[in-house]
Amino acid sequence: SITWDGASTFNEVKLEYSTDGGTNWITIVNATPSSNHSYNWTVPSGIATSRARVRVIDLPDENFASSSADFTIVNL
Repeated sequence: SITWDGASTFNEVKLEYSTDGGTNWITIVNATPSSNHSYNWTVPSGIATSRARVRVIDLPDENFASSSADFTIVNL
């Protein structure tokens, strides 16, 4: 699960992940309710990195917050 804190002033957020420390971003979901503060994400197969990050983007103004440090995704 991806979880986030904070009060969003908007109804929806967009979620993205990066495998290169935040240089490039890939969409997880274009819009999910911000009030849930959680999204169940299934990591796509074939992704392995030690430089993963996730970010939450308020819609429609696109202010965002991202993980403050890299984390690891391993292939199982």
